[in-house]
Amino acid sequence: MTLFIIFTVTFGLMNAVPGGPFQNEKMTEAIRKNLNIKYGLDKPIYERYFNYLGDVLQGNLGTSIVNNEKISVLILNGFKVSAQIGGLAILLSLFFGLIFGVLASLNRGKLLDNFLMVISTVGIAVPSFVVAAVGMVVLTVQFRILPTSGLDQPSSYILPSFALCFFSLSFIAKIIRSSMLDVIGQDYIKTAKSKGLKKRDIILKHSLRNAILPVVTYMGPLVADILVGSFVIERIFRIPGLGRSFVESISQRDYPMILGTTIFYGAILILMNLMVDIAYGFIDPRIKLKKQAK
Repeated sequence: MTLFIIFTVTFGLMNAVPGGPFQNEKMTEAIRKNLNIKYGLDKPIYERYFNYLGDVLQGNLGTSIVNNEKISVLILNGFKVSAQIGGLAILLSLFFGLIFGVLASLNRGKLLDNFLMVISTVGIAVPSFVVAAVGMVVLTVQFRILPTSGLDQPSSYILPSFALCFFSLSFIAKIIRSSMLDVIGQDYIKTAKSKGLKKRDIILKHSLRNAILPVVTYMGPLVADILVGSFVIERIFRIPGLGRSFVESISQRDYPMILGTTIFYGAILILMNLMVDIAYGFIDPRIKLKKQAK
């Protein structure tokens, strides 16, 4: 049902925008008419809607108007590239976000806490394209440490992955700090301390396990968004990922590509949210996943 709504809204908005994919001034009216007939754009909007909906229900996302390739192939090829950058960005977000959040909570009110929270606030406030632009100016133009574009070498992944993860890293750090401070004051943590348990065990096995639940909730849409690809980051670094393809499809009015990418993103988002719900049962034993009695 969710995918159906996403498809319908996207189709409606896409066709509400004036113009079309064949608005080239150098193109004759006869050629434009033949192309519209070839791709079914000459038909009424309701007929095009049901025709494409029927193809999607059969697993056929159609063919790109721009390069005449199957949408499923284009999405798969773009997703492979986006997943490489996105996977690294997710790992960096989790690793450093958890560490910064825990350190800030354990040093509440101290210099380290203030420093980490300032960095996190900056990371949340500054857009990713600004981080990318500053990183390119400093690390690629001034010091020539990292390459400016592409994924030709391992060092090419560093700057786009950092720009992509800086916001989520900062957000996770703030969530963990707030959750840890709340959990640390609970009675079972005081009981664990009174029993003489090691500080490391109290933090990892008792405090962090319960404090991480809000992060798990956030990871659902985050993973879907990052894996599908950052539109801006891939555009800036000239990475041939799914995000860049989606932006180009919008500017070129490639209707099948726009719809196919949107449906793919929606499916990934639904899958990630489902995995988050399942993960709750493993992280917090108080949460049980039961089948509803019929």
